[in-house]
Amino acid sequence: MIAHGSTRNTFDTDISIARGRENAVRIVRALAPLKPRPRDFPPDLPFVWDETTVRSMSIATLTTTAGYLDWLTEPEGVDPFAKGFSRARSMETSWDSR
Repeated sequence: MIAHGSTRNTFDTDISIARGRENAVRIVRALAPLKPRPRDFPPDLPFVWDETTVRSMSIATLTTTAGYLDWLTEPEGVDPFAKGFSRARSMETSWDSR
């Protein structure tokens, strides 16, 4: 949102993901080093980060060692993932975080 000029900062990363098996495997591998856990989940409660977990979560609000990550597989009010991805564009941004 900031890259598009929004003045509202939520301090998390919001993404839309495809829930297919191959993508779930990729997401598990990519995020495992960041130790994802559901946000506000009791630290002593076990949580398994695997393909089954990823595929079962249509909405996730996670805490990671890199910050908060939220995802939706079927975001309301926007195109499904496949259609949105086909229209995606890449942006390079930089800003001074001081």
